[in-house]
Amino acid sequence: MNGTKVPQIALKLPKVIALLIVFIQHVVQSMTNNPWFASMAALVATTGTDLAALITAQAKALTKAKGAAEARNDAKKVVIDDLKLLKSGVQTVVNQNPGQAATIIESAGFFQKKVTLPSKPYLEALMAPVTPGEVLVRARAVKRAGYEWQYSLDGEKTWLAMGTTTVANTSLLGMTAGTTVLFRFRTTVKKTTSDWSPAISFFVT
Repeated sequence: MNGTKVPQIALKLPKVIALLIVFIQHVVQSMTNNPWFASMAALVATTGTDLAALITAQAKALTKAKGAAEARNDAKKVVIDDLKLLKSGVQTVVNQNPGQAATIIESAGFFQKKVTLPSKPYLEALMAPVTPGEVLVRARAVKRAGYEWQYSLDGEKTWLAMGTTTVANTSLLGMTAGTTVLFRFRTTVKKTTSDWSPAISFFVT
């Protein structure tokens, strides 16, 4: 797999019974006679049967007959357990065919988990790839901002100016390997200047 993460199936079930029933009906219909899930045909059929029981139990619960709500809840739990087994089975197929993951998940009536990408750090530093002793410093961009940069070589006792830029990056030249340098920045938008950012520490290599 070369470290690539296999897409995962989301299972955010509707809390409203009527919507839950519609969702499970969609899954059962999608998986019935679907060649991707031939090995799960019996489980799909069982889920359909249990879903029919839930529909009947829900109709009775709406009459507010004694014990009907409890019976409906029991039927609901059975169907949800079925659905979890179907999800697990579909995920197995996805794991075996990661290149077709989206197609498989959609064809089963499920949804793929959204991947939340890590946000860009507010400030980061790294060695320049070409020039020895050059440290590149990058901040999270702020719309229409100017950037003022500073660095410290004595643990924030003294801050030295690195100048200003109109883009969210700059560089510091002539740094000696083995030196620890701290960086910070602040932005100005129109006439409003922010506080200095928290400092980050960087070890020059």
